[in-house]
Amino acid sequence: MAKKFQCYNSKNRTNFFCSFKMKSFLLYILFISLSIGQLISQERLQVGTLPALTISKELKKDWQLTSKIENRLFFYDDSGLEKKTGLDYIHTDVAFIGSKKVGLSNQLSAGFQFRFGTVIEKRSIQQFNMVIDYYSFQLAHRFAADQTFAPDTPDSYRFRYRFTYNKPLSGNEINAKEFYFKAGIESLFILEENTQDLEFRGTPTIGYNFKSTNKIELGLDYRTDGILIQPSRQRYFVVLNYYVKL
Repeated sequence: MAKKFQCYNSKNRTNFFCSFKMKSFLLYILFISLSIGQLISQERLQVGTLPALTISKELKKDWQLTSKIENRLFFYDDSGLEKKTGLDYIHTDVAFIGSKKVGLSNQLSAGFQFRFGTVIEKRSIQQFNMVIDYYSFQLAHRFAADQTFAPDTPDSYRFRYRFTYNKPLSGNEINAKEFYFKAGIESLFILEENTQDLEFRGTPTIGYNFKSTNKIELGLDYRTDGILIQPSRQRYFVVLNYYVKL
């Protein structure tokens, strides 16, 4: 097991590296918040939910197979010509990802996703994940790209970076029958035919670890896009994620 990075020395002083990381994280959040604030007056608003089930299986030689199914439903939609209220099913995503551990805590991943809605969309996915364990919390970086193809729709190419902070709410490690807090921020650059756009996401969640093979998370997924192709769009999703390890 990799040794955890200590954020405090023997004199209980904060390590410079940890302090720099946290300051950079807070500045990043501030920048995104200020950017979002400039867009509120032109927003298109959607509110919904994203229930999801993720099942993973560890294989030989540091390989892992992950499958995920996620539904998207809206309660409120003011993004078109008319406001819509009431439960409205949008689509279902089914994804399969293969991952290979590289180094102590890094992963290279690739896979594909099918989106079943009014049409069937196909998406290829490539990812690199880096996880750093500190004394009482965990930081993760994800660099990703995906390509989406659908009938009678321009191909879409996205380049993504996600930063995640994970901390147990009691003790220094997430043990069985304990709660934890997880927060993530993500930036996306989107290319579609002759247009480019940016999207920002923020996802604070509270999780509960039943045991080493099962956990559940409940939180909010906030997304804003249309930044380069006004008007902007604001989306709020209640997220409910259940994870199972086989």
